[in-house]
Amino acid sequence: KDSSFSLLCLTDNEIGAITATKIEKSMQATTELKYEKMKLGLQEEKLKAEKSEKQDFEAMHFGLALHYMLEIIESFKHEHIEDAYWAMKNRYEIFLEPHRCEEIKKRVEGLLSHQPFLTLVNGKVFKEQPISFNGELKQIDLLVEHEDKWIIIDYKSSQSRKSEHIAQVVHYKNAITKIVDKDVEAYLCYVRDTAIEL
Repeated sequence: KDSSFSLLCLTDNEIGAITATKIEKSMQATTELKYEKMKLGLQEEKLKAEKSEKQDFEAMHFGLALHYMLEIIESFKHEHIEDAYWAMKNRYEIFLEPHRCEEIKKRVEGLLSHQPFLTLVNGKVFKEQPISFNGELKQIDLLVEHEDKWIIIDYKSSQSRKSEHIAQVVHYKNAITKIVDKDVEAYLCYVRDTAIEL
């Protein structure tokens, strides 16, 4: 109940049989061990890291669906929203609550009405651009070539891990700066339901 797997519509099922085996009690004497864990601070850090790694299944797919719609939209014009919306809906609706696809569409409509964003993407656009830098493979959401500079835009649907987002975009900027012979600007683009933040 209330599981992330409820979207898969699985039914209860049993496979195999449980059998019991009697275990003879050992006659050896046992000694109780007393253990006190040393508080080195590392346990708490590990627990924090494990908690942060657990992503909400629905939120993850929401972000993937938003990225997909922005990737496949023919151009950043309102007339192309509907086709991209149906492609996104056909691919991700099964993973999302019914109203979430509409929410993504409204966010994209808001982005395509945001003049600062439209100014940044007014150039030669490369979507989902793969790069290899310092032995790492990365993928930039949006790379735009202007006459005098390159623009990097990384879409995000939530600000929950903003410091990680900033580090990621700085890494992209460093990589592209070493590859091209023009100035490079890098932006995080938070595509939220109430506002667009660059």
